[in-house]
Amino acid sequence: MSYKDYNVFNVTMKVSPKEGPPPILTGVEDALILLEFMFSDLDREHFVAILLGPDSSLIGINTISIGSVTTAVVHPREVFKPAILGNAVAILLAHNHPYGDFEPSELDINTTEVLRKAGDILQIRVMDHIVWSRTGYFSFADNIWRLAAAEHENVGELV
Repeated sequence: MSYKDYNVFNVTMKVSPKEGPPPILTGVEDALILLEFMFSDLDREHFVAILLGPDSSLIGINTISIGSVTTAVVHPREVFKPAILGNAVAILLAHNHPYGDFEPSELDINTTEVLRKAGDILQIRVMDHIVWSRTGYFSFADNIWRLAAAEHENVGELV
C-alpha cells in the first residue's frame, strides 16, 4: 500500500486574497469580520485558531473542535499543532455560543488560561480569545487580561 491509496485532506483553511499580500489583523474588529462569516449560521459550538505571522498577517484558520450546542472539547495539542506546522508566531482563539449569551463560562475561562500558559511555553503568543454570539462578543484581551494587567500595575504602585 502506498500514499497514493489515501485521500489527503488539508486541515487548515488557507486564506489568501485574490490580489496582494495577506490581510493583517489589527484588532478585534478585523477578527469579528472573519468570525461573523464563519459562525453566523452554525447550530453547534465551533472552536477555531486563527494563525498569525510576525506582522499579524493572516496565515490560516484551523477548526480545532466542533462540539455540541453547549460545549466543544479543546486541548492544547490540537490548538498548537497547526500553529507550529504553519510557522505562526501568534494565534487568536475564538469560539461561538450558538444559542446563548456571549459571556464566557467558567470552562471557557479555565481553558483559555491553560492555552495561554501552553502558548507561553511554546513561544506562540495567544493574542486573544473571542467568544462570539449572534448578540455580541466577549474578548478576553479587552475584558480580563487588560483588567488583570491594570490591577498588577496598581499593586506595584502601592508597594
